[in-house]
Amino acid sequence: MKEDNAIWVFLSHSNKDFEQVRILRNLLEDNGFRPIMLYLRSKEDSSKVEELRQLIFDEIDHRNRFIYCKSSNAEASKWVDEELKYIKSKDRIFETIDIEQSEARIIEQLNDFRKKSNIFISCHRDDIELAKSIANRLKKYEFNVWNDYEGIEPGDCIVDNITNSLSHAVNNGYVITLLNDRILDPGSWVRKEVITALHLGKIHTEQAIIPVIKDSLLWDKLVDDVELESLCKINPIDSSDFEPAEHSDYIVDEIIKRILPPGAILSHAQNFESGFYGHLDIEEAKKLYAICFKIAVHQERIGSDSANGILGYCYEHGYGTEQNLGLAIDYYREAAKYFPKYQDHYKRLSQQFYKNISSSIENKQVFPKDLNLFSKNKILHKWEQ
Repeated sequence: MKEDNAIWVFLSHSNKDFEQVRILRNLLEDNGFRPIMLYLRSKEDSSKVEELRQLIFDEIDHRNRFIYCKSSNAEASKWVDEELKYIKSKDRIFETIDIEQSEARIIEQLNDFRKKSNIFISCHRDDIELAKSIANRLKKYEFNVWNDYEGIEPGDCIVDNITNSLSHAVNNGYVITLLNDRILDPGSWVRKEVITALHLGKIHTEQAIIPVIKDSLLWDKLVDDVELESLCKINPIDSSDFEPAEHSDYIVDEIIKRILPPGAILSHAQNFESGFYGHLDIEEAKKLYAICFKIAVHQERIGSDSANGILGYCYEHGYGTEQNLGLAIDYYREAAKYFPKYQDHYKRLSQQFYKNISSSIENKQVFPKDLNLFSKNKILHKWEQ
C-alpha cells in the first residue's frame, strides 16, 4: 500500500494486553496501515479522567478504521467498554480481532480486514479519464484502488493479475463497473471482467459489484443478455441526468453512500475540514457533509436512532443544510435519549440559544419568526439545571 494512501486505525484494547496488541500493531504497520495503541498510565488518575476520555474519543473520531482487540482483559475493561459504546454511537463499522487466538488466525483476520479496503474499477478505454477521476477521489477515503489500465507491472501475467484483483475485491471489497454499449460486444475485455466478477461474487454479488451507467437505455439492452442476467438484478448508479462534467462527483457520491455508514462519512468530513490527512480539503468536506445530511434525513424517516445526533451536528454547524440552532437542539435532545453523550451537546447549545434569545427579547430585537426555529415542538425550551 502506498504511503500517501495509508489507512489510519484505532486499536481498542486493555492495557494488560499491551504485548499481544503490539504484535498486532506491528503486523498492521508492515501492511502499510497507521495504527495507534494507547497505553496511558494516567487513566487511573481520577483528576484526568474526563480529559483522557475526550482525548481518546477525539482520536477515534479521526481514525476511520477501528479494531476491537478482544480478550478476557478487554471484556473486563471499563475503558474498552466506553470505546466500544462510543464507536457504536457514531454509526460506524468496526472490526473485532480475538488476540487470544493463535498468531496464524490473527494474521488471517488481519488479511480479511486489509482486503475490505480494496476497490477494483473496471472500464472501457473510452472511460479511462472518468475512471481516473473516480479513483483519485476514492483514494482520499483510504481505499486501495486497483484498475486494469495502471495496476499491472511489467512482466505480470495480465489475466492472472486481473482475476486475482477481482477476486479480492468481490469477496472482500467492491468492484465498480463503468458500462457503455461496448459491454454488449462478446469480445469486450470489460464484459469478461464483469462476468468473472459475477462468477466470483456468487452470494455476495449484490453487495460487492456496483454497476455504473451514463445512458439509462443501456440497462434495458442488458436485460435480455443471458450472461449478464444477474448483473441486471443490481440497482445501478445512473448518471444520465447529469452533464458530463458532473458525472464523476455524482458517481463517487453514490458509491460512498453505498459502502460507508453515515458515521464514517461524517468522520471523513471532519478530517478533511481539520486537515487531519495532512492538508485542508474544504470542498471535499462540504461534499461529504451534504451526503451525510441526506442519509441522516432518510434514516430519521425510517426510525433510526443514530440519525438524530448527526442531524443535530449538521444543523448546528450548517453542514449540508442551512444552520438552524433550534432544530439542532431538537435533534440533540432526541439523540440524548439513546446516546448519553449528546446530553452535553444539548445542554451547551440550549443554554447558548436561550441566552441569545432572552437577550434579544429584553432588547426588543426578537420577532415571532425568531421563536419559530423549533419546527418540531414550536416551543422555546430552556434547559433545566
